[in-house]
Amino acid sequence: ARSAVATARTAAAALARRPPSQGKGASPRGACPDPAATLEFLAAELEGNIPEVLKTRDSLMLALGDIKSVAYGSAPLPGLHRYAYRSKVDGSAQPYALYVPEGYDPARRYGLVLALHGASGNDFDMAASIASSSPPDMLVAAPYGRGDLGWSATGETDAMDVLDLVLAGYSVDPARVYLTGRSMGGFGTWRLG
Repeated sequence: ARSAVATARTAAAALARRPPSQGKGASPRGACPDPAATLEFLAAELEGNIPEVLKTRDSLMLALGDIKSVAYGSAPLPGLHRYAYRSKVDGSAQPYALYVPEGYDPARRYGLVLALHGASGNDFDMAASIASSSPPDMLVAAPYGRGDLGWSATGETDAMDVLDLVLAGYSVDPARVYLTGRSMGGFGTWRLG
């Protein structure tokens, strides 16, 4: 884990020094949209420096592989993973979970489910509950939305930012974008919809 944290911190620092022309939009379609923020968040996750509600055993184990994939610019691994992006609101690295189906092909169009967690929930568990059925032609994205803000204010901004990232970075059929949520996320679905 220490080696992975060192790799993540070194790669994030190198990516942060890149000129803007090599930043957003320079990664191939389907690659991690914000690798520097993702590596920063994954390092913090391995160090235990994230909110308690975000700590899950499964996401911690995946962080080791995700660091390697993101640091070396590999295409996303199929399955469920946690990434992050740099928030325009406060510059922080904000996590979101993303499920990519097995055999993802950017030449095809996929449906997208934006899933909002309930109070005291998190992005990873929310996405996992939908991704557990392994939908073959669907991406599943679940923002963290700053926790229990009721999907308003910065929570709403985070949800829309994650939606924009996935729409820009993956091959999504705009006629097959769905919004769902559980409990507080159900309220958020009504609010954002």
